[in-house]
Amino acid sequence: MSYAYVTRGLVLVSVLCLWSSTPCGGQDLEKLLRQFPSYDIVSSKVKNEGAGRERDAIRAFDALSRHWREGLPARLKENLFERLSNSCVAGWQYLFNHTAPGSKSPVLPIPPLPLGYYALDAFGKPPGAGYLQGNTYAYGSYDECLATDHTQYCNGPLDVVNIATTPPSVLAQFKLGMCLPQECSKKDIEILINDTNVVLYRFLSDRQFFFYMNMSLTYCQAERKPPLNAGAIVMIVVSLLFALMVALGTFTDWLVKVTATGSQNAAVQVSEKTLLLGGTVKKEEKKFEPIIIDLITAFSLFKTVPTILATKQPPSAITSINGMRVLSMFWVILCHTHLWIFLVGVRNSTIMVDVVQRWTFQAIINGFFSVDSFFFLSGLLVAYLTLRDMSRRSGRFPALMYYIHRYLRITPTYAFLLFFQWFLTVHLADGPLYPSQYGPGSPPYEACSQYWWTNFLYINNFHPWKLNEECMGWSWYLANDMQFYIVAPLMVVMLYYSLPLGLVNVGVFLFGSFIATGTIAGYYKFDANTFY
Repeated sequence: MSYAYVTRGLVLVSVLCLWSSTPCGGQDLEKLLRQFPSYDIVSSKVKNEGAGRERDAIRAFDALSRHWREGLPARLKENLFERLSNSCVAGWQYLFNHTAPGSKSPVLPIPPLPLGYYALDAFGKPPGAGYLQGNTYAYGSYDECLATDHTQYCNGPLDVVNIATTPPSVLAQFKLGMCLPQECSKKDIEILINDTNVVLYRFLSDRQFFFYMNMSLTYCQAERKPPLNAGAIVMIVVSLLFALMVALGTFTDWLVKVTATGSQNAAVQVSEKTLLLGGTVKKEEKKFEPIIIDLITAFSLFKTVPTILATKQPPSAITSINGMRVLSMFWVILCHTHLWIFLVGVRNSTIMVDVVQRWTFQAIINGFFSVDSFFFLSGLLVAYLTLRDMSRRSGRFPALMYYIHRYLRITPTYAFLLFFQWFLTVHLADGPLYPSQYGPGSPPYEACSQYWWTNFLYINNFHPWKLNEECMGWSWYLANDMQFYIVAPLMVVMLYYSLPLGLVNVGVFLFGSFIATGTIAGYYKFDANTFY
């Protein structure tokens, strides 16, 4: 444990000395290590063991430091800070010229240290444990970085490129987390990565690979949550208005019920003489509330909650489809849980190869059928309800209201959820990957900035072409379902007037769907499923 402790200190200080502007040798390192409260304990234990490893380590570091300094290319030593932006250089100087108070914790006492030490400690250090099992994540310490004054946390894909092949190939890709001064831009990060490549070229004999970081996929944040923009403020106001309407509606509904109950009790109070003479008591006629009261109490929890939780089904309901809904929903949740694991990544990705080959995993691989069951339910209900409505109307099909009712029933709630997800989701949590998934500048956020209107026209499954460019990509189902709803009357109306001709018409549509699916899959060479 003692040797490992000293070694960690050597590694940390070696990085500092590499980039510092003053010489750094063994005496400087020993002076630095003596600041730690446990230095004397560690030193005495090492000396009692008779190994003298601590002194050997310091001397070895001294030689290593001189070797690196003498071998560094002149342009790297002299021009590094000239090529970095002035603000970034000032940021680094601030980190190493200002000291954090340290910690007096009995578990791990830490002396006062420059802020730069904490920034470097928060850096990701690839490769981490389990690399041979697919752990390519080196996010570092997100919390430590943002807790350090004057820093920002950045993460992005760091490619190790093999330049010995033609064309160059990617040997490995690490998800690297970096803790940098707030003033450093993505251009400064590129300069630091390129200088690392220069060092590698100088000291690696084979010189067959270099590092590359795609800046377009690199995200930085200086605060846990971004500031509220105009869209977020509007959605907060709208959400508060809905909450206010619920509170007002519930209170008004309660007040109306209390008032009505008092009026009824007063109305049934009759005299004893009236009852003895056999008189009759007139029932109070029901009073109709003003329309404004009906609108306000529509938001009442006394009305909405019992309606949502009601289990009573009308006689005409097809109750068996409720079981299909539940099973299909469980199936969808199960498949999407595994899907997001694959998309976001795990630390032992090679194990997934064995898991996918299990026969029980067929339910996940073929999870697309869970969505097909919802399409079946949607088509069943549209046909059933439309045929029943046409029967009540003596064969008349209300085409205009058929489409208007559908659009107005779905779109308002859909719009609220879309804008809520677009502007407010980023403020609900935080983490090293959160800004790259929800924050401004992330692909999902920018997709909504460009294509939100396609969702309200229900064409977002066609435009944009790529799924990862859609706004709220999982809403492709609503667009697909709306398109099925639009063409459904072409089959349902004919079924009402002539069952044989209607069935032939359905068969033509079904056959055309088979041909179109096969043609598209063959032309674009789609696989049978996601994995093979």
